[in-house]
Amino acid sequence: MNGTPESLLLNSELMKLILPIIKADFAVCDSYKFHPQPFSSFPIFAFGGLDDPDVNQEDIAAWGHLTSGGFQFRMFEGDHFFIHKECQLRQICSTIMNKFQS
Repeated sequence: MNGTPESLLLNSELMKLILPIIKADFAVCDSYKFHPQPFSSFPIFAFGGLDDPDVNQEDIAAWGHLTSGGFQFRMFEGDHFFIHKECQLRQICSTIMNKFQS
């Protein structure tokens, strides 16, 4: 998904450590069943990458249906791992902090 540098993928020692974790994550995703109730009452912030081939703006916006506590979403330049850019990480943190300071 374009999130792991090739140098890490080529490191066999590291891959022995993290591959079981990655496989477990995918197993959870494959077995997940959506249950629309109960709704939460806490705010949800959802962020996505404009060039993500797997998660589009409508998918991100759909999170808003799962809470009564407020919802904000924002799309950023980049793919699924848009958050790797420091300026975007700062904007995300600022968005969340502003919600709780007001």
